[in-house]
Amino acid sequence: MKGLRISERMCGHIEFDNSVEHIEKGERYPFDIDIHAYSPKLFSYPVKLYFKGTAHFPGIPLDPNLPVKMQNPPVEGTMEISIHGVKYDFSLTLPSAGKLDIKGEKSYAWSSFSWKKLRYSLITLPLIVKKDGKRVGESLLTYLPPLWQFIFGVRLASPKHAHNPNLEFAQILAPLINVIFPDYREIGDEALISRSIEQQLNATPYFYLKLLELSYFILKIFTLFRFGKFLKSLNDSEYKKIDHIMNTNPFFRLILMPLALTIVYPLFGQKEYLKKKGQNIVEPPKVSESEPWMKLNFTPKATKANEKREVIEVDVVVVGSGAGGAALSYELSRKGYAVAIIEEGQYFKRADLTGLTNDMIHTLYQNKGMNFSISNSALWIPTGKCVGGTTFINSGTCIRTPQNVLDRWEQTLGLKNLNLEKYFPEVEAMLGNKEVPLNLVGGIYNVLKRGTAGTDLKVEPLRRAEKGCDGQGYCAVGCPTNAKQSTAVSYIPEAMKSGAHLFSLHKLEKILFEGKKAVGVVAKLDNFDETFHQEFRAKKVVIAAGTFGSFEILHNAGVGENLDHLGRHLTIHPAVTVGGLFPYESRETFFVPQSLGIFGIENKGYVLEGYTLPVDTIAAMGLSGSDLALVMKNIKNFTNFSSMIKDPAEGRLLNTPFGVVPSYFVNEKLNQTIKESAANIAEIFLKAQATNVFLPIQGWQNISSFGQYEKFKKAKVKSYHYALSAHHPLGSCRMGDSNKNSVVSPECRVWGYENLFVTDGSVIQGPLGVNPQVTIMSNALRVANIIATEL
Repeated sequence: MKGLRISERMCGHIEFDNSVEHIEKGERYPFDIDIHAYSPKLFSYPVKLYFKGTAHFPGIPLDPNLPVKMQNPPVEGTMEISIHGVKYDFSLTLPSAGKLDIKGEKSYAWSSFSWKKLRYSLITLPLIVKKDGKRVGESLLTYLPPLWQFIFGVRLASPKHAHNPNLEFAQILAPLINVIFPDYREIGDEALISRSIEQQLNATPYFYLKLLELSYFILKIFTLFRFGKFLKSLNDSEYKKIDHIMNTNPFFRLILMPLALTIVYPLFGQKEYLKKKGQNIVEPPKVSESEPWMKLNFTPKATKANEKREVIEVDVVVVGSGAGGAALSYELSRKGYAVAIIEEGQYFKRADLTGLTNDMIHTLYQNKGMNFSISNSALWIPTGKCVGGTTFINSGTCIRTPQNVLDRWEQTLGLKNLNLEKYFPEVEAMLGNKEVPLNLVGGIYNVLKRGTAGTDLKVEPLRRAEKGCDGQGYCAVGCPTNAKQSTAVSYIPEAMKSGAHLFSLHKLEKILFEGKKAVGVVAKLDNFDETFHQEFRAKKVVIAAGTFGSFEILHNAGVGENLDHLGRHLTIHPAVTVGGLFPYESRETFFVPQSLGIFGIENKGYVLEGYTLPVDTIAAMGLSGSDLALVMKNIKNFTNFSSMIKDPAEGRLLNTPFGVVPSYFVNEKLNQTIKESAANIAEIFLKAQATNVFLPIQGWQNISSFGQYEKFKKAKVKSYHYALSAHHPLGSCRMGDSNKNSVVSPECRVWGYENLFVTDGSVIQGPLGVNPQVTIMSNALRVANIIATEL
C-alpha cells in the first residue's frame, strides 16, 4: 500500500539566545534541513506526515574542534498540513549543545490581498528551539526554490522507501554488479551493495541522477529486447554478454560507464576490503588541531531583521584561495595591506579527511567530481572546491615553467619582461620543493627500470611540494598529514598570520563597479537567501577563482561584451592511464602516487608521469567483468602509469543554465598522440614481463603479448574509444599585449577596466607540459608587487 511522500529542503538561520559552548549568543548561524516526509494515509485531514532527514550547519560554526560531518546531525519528527497552515515538531542532537527540540507553527495569509504576504506565509517557517523543555533560541527557515517546484517533491511511495528515496533505484541497479565485478561476494552481500549504491545516489547531483535513470531505462529496454527478461533475471552467461557489449560497443559503453562507476566506486570503498588488499587506511584525528590564525576565518552569518549589514573595507579583495589567489594574498598581506580572501568552498582540516576516494571526491571536488567536457571522447576534468582549490587535490608535482613556453609567450602574445624566473626560488622555498625519495617512489619504480633497461630512457623522481611526506598515498583526496603543501597549509595560513582575513563558504554574487572602475564585490552563502549577503569594498579587486570560475565571474559581470577572447583558448593536458599485471609484486602500502617521470622522450607531444591509483579507484580505468576480477584478485602485482599530452589545440568554455561547461574535442593529431603514448607505456610494461596490459581503449582493454601489442600499434582507434582524464585547465582569460588577442594585460589587469585583475591559471596560455602551480604562483607574486606599487 503506497502513501504520500514529500521531499523538500528549507534553509535559513538558527539563533541561540542562551549561552551554549562554542556558540556565540545572538549570532545567526546558517541552518538548513533536507527531509523526506511520509504519510501512510492518502486521504486524511489534516495530513500528518512523519519525516527523517539531515540538518546542516555550513561553516562548522557550532564546534570548530570537530569534523565537518559531525556538524550534520540526523533529524526526525512530524509535520501536519492543513488548509490553514502547517506545524513542525522535530529534534536533533548537536555535539556541543546536546539534544534540541524544535517546533514551529504558522498560518497561511489567505485573507490578505497582498501576494507578497501570502507568498511569505507559504514559504517561511518560524521555529522555537528548546533544550530540556526550556527555550534556548529560535530559527527561521525558508523554502527557496520557486513555489511551482514544490509539486515535484510530492509523490506516491511505499513505506519501505518513504524516507530513503534512492533505495529503490539502488536495489534496481544492484544486479549490474554481476556485469561489472563478478567477484563482488568477496566484498559483501547484496544488501551491502544496495546500501553503498544508495549512499552514492544520495550524494549525486540532481541532474546527473536523472541521466543515470535515463541510462538505466535504455539498458532495461535493451535487455528486454535482447534477452526477453529484466536485468535481475539474467544468468551468468547473459551478464558476460552485456560486459562484452559494453567493452566493444561505443554507444553502450557511454550508457553503462556512468552506471558502472556509480556502483563500483562506493563498493570498493569498504575499509576492511581495502585493508585486505594492502591499501593504507587513514584514521583521521578525532579532534581538529588548534590553529590560532584560523580566528581570522569567517563563515557566513545572517543579518537580523531591519538591520543593515556592515560593509567590510579593505585594500584588496581576492576571490579564490587556490594557487593564484593564495600567493597574491600572502605577498600583499606581508607587505602590510588589508586583504580579504573570498572562497566559495569550505576550510577542511585533517579530521575531515577520510582518505576514501568516493567520499572525498564528493566533499572536495567541484560539482562533486562530475566535471565532464563536451567532447567526442569521455573526458573528465577534476577541479577543487575548498580552501586551497585544486592545490588541495593535486599530486603536488612542482616544476618550473619550461623556457620554451616563456619564449612562445614572448613570440606569440608579446609577453616580454615578465621575469617569472625571479620568483621561482621564493615559490619553491614556500612549497618545500624536493625530489621524491627512493623509499617512497613505490613498486612502479622497479617495473619502469626493468622496462626501460637497455634504452636511452631514464626513470627519475619528480620534484614535489611537500614537507615531511611519509607516503600515505592520498594526494588527490586531501593529504591526511598536511605534508603536501597545498595553499591551505602554506600560503593561506602565512597570509592569515600577517593579518589577511579569510571568508570561506562565500560565493561571489557580483562585482561592484562605478563606471568601469571595480570598487568591491558582494558574496553570499550559496543556496541561501539574501540575508547572508556580505559586501566588500576595496581599492583593488582580484579574481582568482580558477580557469572555470574566473570566466564565469567575468562573464556574469558583463565583461565579455567587450572582450571577444573571454572563455576561448582553453587548454588542458589530456591524460591516459595504462595498467599492468606482473608475475611479481609491484604495489606497496606506503608510496607517493605521482613520484616518477620517464625522461628522454623529446618532441613527442607528451610526457610520461605516472599516478599510481589507490585500490579503491582502479575501476576508474574502465575495467569491468573478468578483467576487473583478475586485477583485484592479484592486486599486489598490479600497478599503472600515465602519459600527459601537451596538446596545442584549444577548446572553450560555455556558460549554461547548469553552470560552466568546457568544450574540448579530440582531433586526429591528438588521437594519434594519445595512442602513441599509451603504446609506449604498454611496450615498457611488456618488457618488464607484464602478463596483461590494460588500456582504457575500447577493443584493446587487455593485451597479453607482444603480438597483440603490434596489432594495436597498427589498429585504427577512434577518439570515442578512449576513456580520458584531463588536468591543468588554463587560458580562458589569457594574458596578452592587446585586447585583440587576450582578456588581461601583461599586468593581469582586465582590458578596459580599472582596478580589476585576474591572477589564476585562466591568464596562463598553455599547454605548459608541466603542473602549472609554480607558474601561477610566480605570476601572482609578480602581480602582487605591481598592485603594491599602485597602492
